[in-house]
Amino acid sequence: MPCFNQVLLERIGLNSSAFPELAQQQNNKCINLLKAVPDATINFDFAAMRLNITIPQIALLSSAHGYIPPEEWDEGIPALLLNYNFTGNRGNGNDSLFF
Repeated sequence: MPCFNQVLLERIGLNSSAFPELAQQQNNKCINLLKAVPDATINFDFAAMRLNITIPQIALLSSAHGYIPPEEWDEGIPALLLNYNFTGNRGNGNDSLFF
């Protein structure tokens, strides 16, 4: 049985306030997700070395698609974008250049 603590469950978007057993837990204590959240499932795929966790949608926090919490923001990377365009045309009797 994998060990989930309160901080990890909040990071995956679980609404811990909706479950009294989770609301009373300490941050660093292991939580049995299958007992705390009805209809949750946990399966380990040995071939892919992946832990599949299924949590009912009603147990998740609702947020906008693509929302990233401010505590997960970073400053990004230093970058510079540069673009230029040069066009020229030569005809009989006139020249034109555009920058």
